[in-house]
Amino acid sequence: MFASRVVLASVLGLCVGSFLNVVIERVPRRASVLRPASSCPACDAELQRRDLVPVVSWIVLRRRCRTCGIAISARYPVVELITAALFAAVAATFGEPARIVAYCLLAAGCVALGAIDLDTHTLPTRVVVVMSIGGLGTLTMASAIERSPGRLVGAAIGAAAVGGAFFAVWWLVPDGFGFGDVRYGTALGMFLGWLGMRPVFAALIVAFGAGSVGGLAMVALRRADRHSALPLGPALSLGAQIAVLISPIWR
Repeated sequence: MFASRVVLASVLGLCVGSFLNVVIERVPRRASVLRPASSCPACDAELQRRDLVPVVSWIVLRRRCRTCGIAISARYPVVELITAALFAAVAATFGEPARIVAYCLLAAGCVALGAIDLDTHTLPTRVVVVMSIGGLGTLTMASAIERSPGRLVGAAIGAAAVGGAFFAVWWLVPDGFGFGDVRYGTALGMFLGWLGMRPVFAALIVAFGAGSVGGLAMVALRRADRHSALPLGPALSLGAQIAVLISPIWR
């Protein structure tokens, strides 16, 4: 049962990761993620179904478009593999189906928002809203199934604590945070607060630690200086996922 759950989650993660590539590419351009069908960004040739198999198609096509031969970015299979790995890890961490659904949704949102922020230094509102509404619904369902309404109180406290702290920084420190970080932090606080306040603090510690290390590395590599605006989204995504996966140690 455990093995089949993890395998099923990883396969689903590959498929969701393929969709997230569309989200990452189109949402910053305010384009629909449903229409038109996926196509080559260079020659606009519509991709065939055999070209849309996660990871496998990229390998079979030898990393090139079937029509024009342009190189296909490795980001596509990387996003698919990361999503699959996170889904599998969530399924291995939690046994309750409703929890698995909720935290796979969080994983998908973290992958999409982390990648978009890395590319564009933005955290699109519609992605955060979809993740938040979906999270509220799935966490409410999980609380009902597990008969633990108190967890929803924890989710509310987590959202208020992280959202309030981020809002204070946004308000008081010019160029400290973008308001997208406030929205994203609030959503993460809800998901993590449902598990308890320790995961909330763990996520923030990891996020700001990773952000600091990443910033110093960028400066050392001369890809940024101390005045450069660096995206916080990837670090928040990393912190949230680590906090979720280690949350059982605080049960």
